[in-house]
Amino acid sequence: MTEKLTVMLYVIIGLVMVLIALIVVNRRIGSWMTEKYGKTALEKVLFVRGGVCRNQVIQVIREITLQRLSDEEALDYFLKIKGLQVVGLTGPVGYWMRRYLMTGTRARLTYFEQVKFYEAFLNFVPQECHQSKTEYTSLSTFPLTEATQELIRNPSLMRTLAFTGTGD
Repeated sequence: MTEKLTVMLYVIIGLVMVLIALIVVNRRIGSWMTEKYGKTALEKVLFVRGGVCRNQVIQVIREITLQRLSDEEALDYFLKIKGLQVVGLTGPVGYWMRRYLMTGTRARLTYFEQVKFYEAFLNFVPQECHQSKTEYTSLSTFPLTEATQELIRNPSLMRTLAFTGTGD
């Protein structure tokens, strides 16, 4: 009788370990698949013209953040923010795209960077990505002031201004 209980105990422990391993592997593979399939589907919706538009968007975001973000982080931020705004308007949303959009962005933008991002891409239309120099290819239509650039470079200044009351 005790031999059967010992065998049953080993079987149960083995099954629990296999179950835990499957959960860990599934999460890692699931996040990789979400990234791969969701990002691809979203790029097809947002970048109808392909690489030209994609490169222009990355260039503008890198200008906004003063080269702080990598291309991958900039693209991830754009896809998730604009994807949430545009995706419901273009048709049904697939499982992978919805799952990708519900994950957080890799990069965090400061308040001033977010404002410039929305100014740059507020009227972004996926079908119209221009190849000439337009509002999507440069920040020259709304250059940053020196004070704003300094606050972007050094966010602790904003906290200092807020505590001292000299931010007026």
